[in-house]
Amino acid sequence: MELPAGIAAARSVVLVLNDVRLPKSAAVVLRARLAESTPEVPLGSLGLMAESKSAEGMKTHAALRMDVTGPLLRWWQDHPDATNVRIRVVPYAGKDPLASLDWSAASAALKLDAR
Repeated sequence: MELPAGIAAARSVVLVLNDVRLPKSAAVVLRARLAESTPEVPLGSLGLMAESKSAEGMKTHAALRMDVTGPLLRWWQDHPDATNVRIRVVPYAGKDPLASLDWSAASAALKLDAR
């Protein structure tokens, strides 16, 4: 994923996940991690509620925004020549990853927030 131009002066950086599809019955926390080093660097998380435990089908979220400013800028200060990063997003329920959850995001991008 490309780092946005102007990141050096950024006040806020968000990870935008577009067209995220999740089961209506799933309450999840999406956790983003920078996969450029071992161990991976936690960037942020976003909690999503289920419609109900018995809800059927999928729900599409047009865009989900996750603030990743602090951890990403700290990493970038140590890697100022980086132009791209690998970010891994994993759904969790509590402390456990939901490896078998049927979910998807059509695209993802890092954006400077205009706040």
